[in-house]
Amino acid sequence: MRMLIDNRDLELLLEKKKKFIGNKVTVDTMIAGISFLLSVFTATYSDWFGIPGIVFKTVFCFIGILYCAKIVKDIVEMYRDKYNHEMLMNDIRELNLIQHNHSLIAIRDTFEKENRFLVYYDERWDCKLFLNYKTVDQNNEDRLIWMWTKEKYHVIMLLQEFRKNIQLVIRKIEYIIIDFMRLHYQNIRKK
Repeated sequence: MRMLIDNRDLELLLEKKKKFIGNKVTVDTMIAGISFLLSVFTATYSDWFGIPGIVFKTVFCFIGILYCAKIVKDIVEMYRDKYNHEMLMNDIRELNLIQHNHSLIAIRDTFEKENRFLVYYDERWDCKLFLNYKTVDQNNEDRLIWMWTKEKYHVIMLLQEFRKNIQLVIRKIEYIIIDFMRLHYQNIRKK
């Protein structure tokens, strides 16, 4: 399916949704946070420039707790805002500027000298229109070729069936003629 999308609208959509795109918390992030906290809790720090080691340990524990809190917050947001590639594609499809996906069929009259086309009168629009049908969302060329071959096959099958029916009618007419001639011949013999 082809879409007509204004570049600015697409950029605006992506800007609005950028915080949701790729917002996945992986297992390695959780392991990193937990291992950092475990290493800070079990480590011993010596005094440095007169600052006791317990201050360093407290600061690193506080940083580890904040990091783990951020991971928990990201996990909660990830499950609350389940925005994935399918939702993004639907949002992009809604930007499509093509309002009606219909295909026109133009059949030109090649037997006449002037350019004439096959049209029909539409009461709803109160005008003459080309033949049309709702376009399928799949690959249009493949769909049209498939429809054409299907219709062509259907017409061939109808013609073959028609030919068989005509042959049956001809046989019945032959039998009727033969019966009529036989009866006529019998009547002549009786006289």
